[in-house]
Amino acid sequence: MAKLLRDAGFPRKTSSVAGPNERKKNLVARFHGTGKQKPVLFIGHLDVVEARREDWTTDPFQFIEKDGYFYGRGTQDMKEGDAILVANFIRLKKKASRRTAISSWR
Repeated sequence: MAKLLRDAGFPRKTSSVAGPNERKKNLVARFHGTGKQKPVLFIGHLDVVEARREDWTTDPFQFIEKDGYFYGRGTQDMKEGDAILVANFIRLKKKASRRTAISSWR
């Protein structure tokens, strides 16, 4: 995700991956606005909670649909939301870049 942001024009200083160790890192991305409005913070996560088989009534590593519910590790997570955030940051960056280019032609 950090590479996608950098490829879209986000400088390294505004999109970085850092954390206390190799297993616990975070992507932090900043999309600068004009300063006319208050900033907005979006938070997501990509980590997956540890699953111990003995804590589950079904196999956590087997996707099961039962009685209209999904069972399995990560079946109700937010990875699609994280992807949507990154895609929208990229879309907004491209739109802002076009707007800047257009205003500089005037």
